[in-house]
Amino acid sequence: MKLVLLYHGDIDGANGRCIGTTDLPLSSPARRAMDGLAADWPYQHPDALVSSTRKRAHSALAPFVRRFGRLPMVEPRLDEQDFGDWDGEPWTSLHDDTSGSVRAWLSDWVNLAPPNGESFAMVAKRVRSWLDDIDSQHGDDDLLLVSAHAGPIRALVCHALQIPLDHGLLLTVTPGHVSALRRRRGRFELSYFNASRFEASLFGDDFR
Repeated sequence: MKLVLLYHGDIDGANGRCIGTTDLPLSSPARRAMDGLAADWPYQHPDALVSSTRKRAHSALAPFVRRFGRLPMVEPRLDEQDFGDWDGEPWTSLHDDTSGSVRAWLSDWVNLAPPNGESFAMVAKRVRSWLDDIDSQHGDDDLLLVSAHAGPIRALVCHALQIPLDHGLLLTVTPGHVSALRRRRGRFELSYFNASRFEASLFGDDFR
């Protein structure tokens, strides 16, 4: 199974805010960048398109839907982390919080959740559930294009490559960039990560 992971581009209205469940649209430049990526798709036609429930992920996938004539599967387990009471708030104001809740969360962001939100470990649990499900449903030659968010992409790569979750923030993910994993001989391998375009596999083939 081959997974191409698309991190949606920049979104309108983010402006340094904590964005998780807040459902903001892609910016116009980001939509144009997704059009360019879709036009440059170098691989076989995907066996499935998958998107989180958020419209920014749907918009990123839209040009691929038009190109391949295939509707995406909508998967809530790929939604961005729910930051609860902090969602939509400016990060600067959160860092000025005097209650200590932000400082506590930063000390153990994997296991602690923002007020009325979810922890990164909770995100990883639902992403792992999704990956295990599709792993059992698809063969080695199947290719899935997945449009998701920074948190779920980090969690998915951590689970697939057996990286400790507390190393997740060491994985730089850039809006509008792509990564690829493939399962061979019962294990996942990283083909490339956080690239500005689709690339040939680092393992010696071109995903065809």
